[in-house]
Amino acid sequence: MAESHDNNLQTTVDGVRAIEIYYRPVKETAGNETVFYQSQIRFNAPSMGVLPPARYAAVLEASPQSVKIFELAFRQFLKALNKFSQRGVQYDWISIAMPVRYLKKPDCVQSVAAMCKSEIMKHERICFEISPSVLEETDGYAASAIKELVDNDFHVMITGIGGSCPVLKLGDFPADFFMLSPLAATVSSDNAKAFSCAKAVIDLINELGSDAIICDVVEKSQLKELKELECTYYTGKLSGTFMAERYVRARNSDSSDEPEQNLTE
Repeated sequence: MAESHDNNLQTTVDGVRAIEIYYRPVKETAGNETVFYQSQIRFNAPSMGVLPPARYAAVLEASPQSVKIFELAFRQFLKALNKFSQRGVQYDWISIAMPVRYLKKPDCVQSVAAMCKSEIMKHERICFEISPSVLEETDGYAASAIKELVDNDFHVMITGIGGSCPVLKLGDFPADFFMLSPLAATVSSDNAKAFSCAKAVIDLINELGSDAIICDVVEKSQLKELKELECTYYTGKLSGTFMAERYVRARNSDSSDEPEQNLTE
């Protein structure tokens, strides 16, 4: 059976939440300490199982339902952050994906600020993760909303940098973090041209006063390359796979019961 709230938006499927949020650490390349967490929203679909973003993100971004779904996920996310604080989990911020459609809402900042206030959550503990499609926006609304979010102490991270996105537009969007496409994690100094291209993108991000994060790092040998690229942060299997809310614990807690939660990212 399905349970519906909030204008008939389905919130449970067969007794489980329709939306599940998973979390993975983002670490420093220098000290290898966990400083942030990246979240991932997954959907429980009766006929298809658990759907990661790769299975639904493009369709959701184009749908008006993305606004209601984001608000449902964000409220669930805020409650999880409060639980993490109760457990003593240390982090600077945790990210959550925000659809570009929501970002461009005239009351975007006021809406998320109101939800934070209702859950007594500080703005600086939250990073809104925006897809690279935002770089194709030319009307100025998305860029203005990003600036307003940052001015209100939220963090903003644009993902997928270095793939097919227009890198030269990064300066038009004042995000404080940019996550590079998975391809950047495979760059080696043995390939001088590819390494120089990756270094140029990271240098640009640093010159903008932002920080770069490389994802999909799987081996310790890659950390040396990241340091040479002057990339401050990384995530991927080496830092830890996505895990369910109940397995996010304080750093000194026993995590031996943590199951493998990795799906197609």
